[in-house]
Amino acid sequence: MFKLTINITSFQPKRLLNVLVLFIFFVSSSVVSAQTRMVVGFVTDTLNQPIAGANIAIEGTNVGTATDDNGRFKLNITEKHNVIIKVSYLGYETEWFTVNAKDKSEFTELHFRLKPETQSIEGVFVSAIQRRQGNIDRLNAKGITFMPNISGSFESLLKSIPGVSSSNELSSQYSVRGGNFDENLVYVNDIEIFRPFLIRSGQQEGLSFINPDMVSSVEFSAGAFNAEFGDKMSSVLNVHYRKPTSYQTVASASLLGAGVTTEGVMANSKFSFITGVRYKTSQYMLSTLDVKGDYTPTYIDWQGLFNYQLTPKFSISLLGNYSGNSYLFAPDVRETRFGMFSNTLQLKIYYEGQEVDKFQTAMGALTFEYKPTSSTSLKLYSANYINSERETYDLLGQYYLNELDNSLGSSSYGDSLINVGIGGFLNHARNYLDVYVNSIGHIGQYQFGKSKLKWGIQAQKELFDDELVEWELIDSSGYSLPYNGEHVGLAYAIRSNNRFESFRSSGFAQVDLNNNLGDFRVQTTLGCRAFYWDFNNEFLISPRGNISIVPLENKNLEFHISSGIYYQPPFYKELRLPNGQLNYSIKSQKSIQYLLGAEYYFKAWGSPFRVSAELYYKSLKNLIPFK
Repeated sequence: MFKLTINITSFQPKRLLNVLVLFIFFVSSSVVSAQTRMVVGFVTDTLNQPIAGANIAIEGTNVGTATDDNGRFKLNITEKHNVIIKVSYLGYETEWFTVNAKDKSEFTELHFRLKPETQSIEGVFVSAIQRRQGNIDRLNAKGITFMPNISGSFESLLKSIPGVSSSNELSSQYSVRGGNFDENLVYVNDIEIFRPFLIRSGQQEGLSFINPDMVSSVEFSAGAFNAEFGDKMSSVLNVHYRKPTSYQTVASASLLGAGVTTEGVMANSKFSFITGVRYKTSQYMLSTLDVKGDYTPTYIDWQGLFNYQLTPKFSISLLGNYSGNSYLFAPDVRETRFGMFSNTLQLKIYYEGQEVDKFQTAMGALTFEYKPTSSTSLKLYSANYINSERETYDLLGQYYLNELDNSLGSSSYGDSLINVGIGGFLNHARNYLDVYVNSIGHIGQYQFGKSKLKWGIQAQKELFDDELVEWELIDSSGYSLPYNGEHVGLAYAIRSNNRFESFRSSGFAQVDLNNNLGDFRVQTTLGCRAFYWDFNNEFLISPRGNISIVPLENKNLEFHISSGIYYQPPFYKELRLPNGQLNYSIKSQKSIQYLLGAEYYFKAWGSPFRVSAELYYKSLKNLIPFK
């Protein structure tokens, strides 16, 4: 403590000046000794993502601070000697930095990059089984990329499920329990997916919409599904693409194609993206078909899912897709042998001409999601689908039907003995189709206890611009089919030009109840859909329900029963009659479905197994046949 006493009675100016100098010296010394240094900086991980809440401390003291949400910090140092700054955070290795006292700067900026900490612990075995919940199967999508299949499609995973079948290994289409392949619903992130309409074979089809490298979860129902899913009769495939948490790139290549998928996060993890490009060619597979020629199919596909978290309660996502399929086919010759050993025949066809097809589709869906509470989710979405298809061909064929030598030991065994038929045909098509589908909808969900309430509405507008010119001439042994003795006719001919718009609206309400009744856990799902279409002024009501029962004493056993009324309103293919005109009196296809099943889960030889049995019945009405 410094104390200054002045005796006024003995005041002398010279002595006062000395005292003032001494006073200024002590004050300036105190200021210098109290001078501080400001240290600022930020803390990130090895991916340069900020770490919030990291501890910043001066070692050996109680002075410290913590990083903010952006990973930044500020610290004042008043020590005269060297200071060691310690930076630590749970799960990361600790970092130190020494501030040299000889450095007289008043401001220091630092950047700490913490590495993840690894610790050796005892081995832990974790296993999981994909459990069925009522009429919905939850599938493991991780192994799809390792499943051997020619088409390379995600739907190959479904073909291993009982009740699902496919007659063409080049196609991603499938039928469920005897239904048509157009009776299957496909959703990606709650958006219904459409496919090209003029495709006639698996050779032309190309890539499936679903990119396996982007999938996070898969749900599938082979009939009697819930009201939350749309208006078709056979099945529903519900796929969700994942929301990335880090940077990652996956690439693959083969003789049939290649693909690259990349994902990442930005803007302090508020923005995430996952996008992929795929290329496929089935040229090598098509060269093994009976019809020999020049096959040049090329298929390319791009998809992307972009998410931005505006606030903790509000987010925006964009799902985009472009697909371009080009199919060029110039046939040369076809040779097929058939019949019995006693009467073996050979059909040989020589071709001229070519087929050129192009199918281009683009889709974009923007979704706004608002979560006012942890139990409530509100979504508003707008989806747009554009489809442009071109099918053109002129194919001339001349065929010869010969009887083959089937005499064993003959020098001409397997060669042609006699010609039993000769003829030709000419196929022509100039088919063009443009489709525009615009929809807007809302999906809501409210969780109360163990139960859940879901609802949704959608309005959809469609525009079709269809131009068909197609005919076939068949000539056999000097006359044409059909033969009338007067003039040359065509086997069939279509010429039409249709342009029309239509509007559809639909909605649903569904409640999922979970309760324990005695010794059983019971999950009940009850719902109802409503649908209206202005093309034929049809209004439909579709009630649906499902009950799942699990004994509490044996949770590996599950029973379920489902039922409902299912309508499938017509779309482009069903509307067009064989002559190319529109059927304005058409009605929706209808089915009543009943499903009774049981599941049992167990382990054997260290692996999980599932035994399932189902009894399924479907009553059909107003079926619409088409090619």
